[in-house]
Amino acid sequence: LYYSPADWAWAGGLLDGLLAIWPYGIPVLAYRSKARFDPDVTFRLLEKYGASVGLYPPTALKVLREVKQPREKYKQLNLRCIVSGAEPVSPQLAKWVDEELQVEFNQGFGQTEANYFIGTCSAVEKARLEPLGKPYPGHNVSIVSPEGVPLKTGESGEIAIRRDSPVVMREYWKNPAAMSDKFKKEWCMTGDLGHMDDEGYVYFQGRNDDVIKSSGYRIGPSEIEAKIMEYKSVASCAVIGVPDPQRGQAIKAFVKLLPGFKPSDEMIKEIQMHVKTRLAAHEAPREIEFMEEFPSTVTGKIMRRELRAREEVRLRAKQ
Repeated sequence: LYYSPADWAWAGGLLDGLLAIWPYGIPVLAYRSKARFDPDVTFRLLEKYGASVGLYPPTALKVLREVKQPREKYKQLNLRCIVSGAEPVSPQLAKWVDEELQVEFNQGFGQTEANYFIGTCSAVEKARLEPLGKPYPGHNVSIVSPEGVPLKTGESGEIAIRRDSPVVMREYWKNPAAMSDKFKKEWCMTGDLGHMDDEGYVYFQGRNDDVIKSSGYRIGPSEIEAKIMEYKSVASCAVIGVPDPQRGQAIKAFVKLLPGFKPSDEMIKEIQMHVKTRLAAHEAPREIEFMEEFPSTVTGKIMRRELRAREEVRLRAKQ
């Protein structure tokens, strides 16, 4: 029995959930919610109807993680295998799925213009926590330069898929300008930065437009967010670059805490030190703001551009 909180108006919820399940005769549990995503309501639904598989975006998993010891609280839980996508899953979140939720876990990477073409399959091999996975069979995937030239193993560039893959869209309707940005030579450009190792695993480094340029460094927020998520009290977070007269941009983190924890100056220092000692001093957030909720898309993905716009308004107000 399949259940997912992913909206059917989202390409992932429709194409990789509902329409991927029905052809195999698997029943689908539908639930109309009038409120924000509630972890206990979700767990009660799963337990009551015995749902066993589902698609759960990372943001949904972060909210479910707010329930402590879910297998103890919901002893009749029948969930055995899930897939996550839309944005990278941090190693800490994947570890929670494995140890606390105790289900087989896979993740897939793609976008509306090019449905999932990178991911993991636990039935084939045990997934690593750090990479997005490998290209699915039948898809030609590469890391390319801005001009669409494939790069060497280990080099950072834009994740791309050949435009003749059957999951790639045909065109942006009557929008040739957008088409010229989306396709470079034979490649469909995702706008996501990453690198590939010699085993074919693809690692995500951030969105092209999310890269932070600070003191001459080009910094992807994804790595920093993954380290912040390791801190014991963090439920979810987002990292952006904010204007800074000395550095060009400074790193700012927005953090939502797990239930039972309260913000403090000491916590800010500990999070900063946690990042600094595990990455580098220049990657530690210079400012941390605690949030009750994040601006998000219908799929629950945190909208960093909204956070950046808010910071720009705040900066103008100061001036």
